[in-house]
Amino acid sequence: MMDQDELVTVFVEESVEHLETIEPDLLKMEETRESVDPGIVNSIFRAVHSIKGAAGFFGFNNIGPLSHRMEYLLLNDQIFFIRLYL
Repeated sequence: MMDQDELVTVFVEESVEHLETIEPDLLKMEETRESVDPGIVNSIFRAVHSIKGAAGFFGFNNIGPLSHRMEYLLLNDQIFFIRLYL
């Protein structure tokens, strides 16, 4: 069984991996603003949601509000694009 320090290390490693996928996806969204792939929005949303969930588990409360805001913006953006494509 892992101790708290080992778990936090895994959290940081996984968060870095998520952030490494979020950044290029955000850049793709910026480049293709007129026709953003909803899959990219979903990928970013899932990565942010994963970081938020794990951060909450550890009590890293400063991450929550930022994650909630990002999810809100992504969800609204996704709803906008879904409506656009219907």
